[in-house]
Amino acid sequence: MRESLRTLNASPPALALGVALRADCSAFSDRTGIPAELVVLDQTPPELPSSRSEALVTAVREALLNVEKHAWASAVVVTVGRFGSSITVAVHDDGVGLGEQHRPGIGLTSTADALARLGGSLTVQSDTDGGTAWRARLPC
Repeated sequence: MRESLRTLNASPPALALGVALRADCSAFSDRTGIPAELVVLDQTPPELPSSRSEALVTAVREALLNVEKHAWASAVVVTVGRFGSSITVAVHDDGVGLGEQHRPGIGLTSTADALARLGGSLTVQSDTDGGTAWRARLPC
């Protein structure tokens, strides 16, 4: 009941990021058959200007596309949360990870550039337990 009331009272811009990420996870699962779960660490993600929300959503779409094309994953978790004065979105998969010869392609490079223009950053690395850990950070 409390969660429903918080959702009803939250502003539309604050809900937009969570709604878009949930829709992208569902579309990814429908398209690939790979389960993709969204975990929102805050009750409601922080309200962001539309340019920042759009940059994060576009970045997550690129990450999910890379999982689909390269990871051979059986599951994906997308996490979003506010940490201090920044919002972080992480995409973790349980696939094959990055090879030793991995070089960022056009998609990752353009995503990193778009986030950097807004004062943010992008990191992509093989996870120690296998798979890939992708993190985008933007100031709120």
